Amino acid sequence: MERDDAEDLRRRLYAPGASIADVERYRDLESPPPPGLVEPPSPPPPARPWRLLSLVAVAVVVLLVAVGIGVARATTAAQDAIPAPTPVRMSADDRQEIETNLADGNGAGIAAFLVTHRAPPALVGVRRAFTVERTGTGDGVAQIAPVTAETFRGHATVLIALEQSGEMEWTLYRRRIDPSGSQQLVLQRQRRGLQDAGALTTDTFRYASGDRPVEVHVQAPAGVRWGIAVVLSE
Repeated sequence: MERDDAEDLRRRLYAPGASIADVERYRDLESPPPPGLVEPPSPPPPARPWRLLSLVAVAVVVLLVAVGIGVARATTAAQDAIPAPTPVRMSADDRQEIETNLADGNGAGIAAFLVTHRAPPALVGVRRAFTVERTGTGDGVAQIAPVTAETFRGHATVLIALEQSGEMEWTLYRRRIDPSGSQQLVLQRQRRGLQDAGALTTDTFRYASGDRPVEVHVQAPAGVRWGIAVVLSE
């Protein structure tokens, strides 16, 4: 009987005037409704704008953090890429003498040390050497002049000492004349590192004809005196 009722009801569903009540009765008889009369599933709720904005904000923050880390690492790598100068073999008394000279406001006495002690390997046996010695405090600039005509080309040896232990950096510049005739300073050599009070460090390089260093910039802890000597040799 239920089968006959279901078949009769199915035909009614395809006829004009079929109602929702007829569809419900047909479902109760465990027969699926005909195609076209089943209500479509409800659409998913729209995404909430604040959730999308939150996701975008999180993505932006992550990107900025990544960029910041990359810049910091690049900066650190660039700083670490600057070589350290070579320590000069000295006695404790020699270091104390240079430290005392600087603390008293005098020159470090680097030129005197080179005359009275064994010179760094780069200066051993040279027949011509011209020394310019300067002093300063904290960050400073020193001119490498006047010099003789023989220093037009050759080797430059830089020696530096600090009154107190700390980190220092020096940068040598040469002069260049551009096509317009203007003079410019061009970075030529750079070294940085930690130094003990009164200790000397050294670095030597060759410069071409007309590229003699003319200026040195020193970075040292605030209030700390330093002494620097530039030896121009053959």
